[in-house]
Amino acid sequence: MIVPIEKIIAKAEGTMSDATFNYEYERYEACVNRAYYAVFYCITALLEAKQVYAKTHQGSHNKFNELYLKTKLMPQSLNDSLDTVFSLRQAGDYDFRIDITELEAQAALEHARIPRCD
Repeated sequence: MIVPIEKIIAKAEGTMSDATFNYEYERYEACVNRAYYAVFYCITALLEAKQVYAKTHQGSHNKFNELYLKTKLMPQSLNDSLDTVFSLRQAGDYDFRIDITELEAQAALEHARIPRCD
């Protein structure tokens, strides 16, 4: 089933707004989670544009890398941003021994917001 790309982008924008809200209210784990999902929805939209579907987050990351980064359609630095927000989200959601810091949440927001060029 084809999903309108505009709908996916709108979801990414709303999720980014949620990330910013959570950051402002010092809910850093929630901020990182929402920042990651904003990025994830953007790569989902890019994959949808090529009618590529993945069953897992890692599958989506791999397809994004294969179709957009290795072909140099997008800068390789975007992979670093994806890896950073994914790792922070994993830690915040599943590692109960650590707390996401303000600086980590701020970094997640920056990686989710700023297009980077090599």
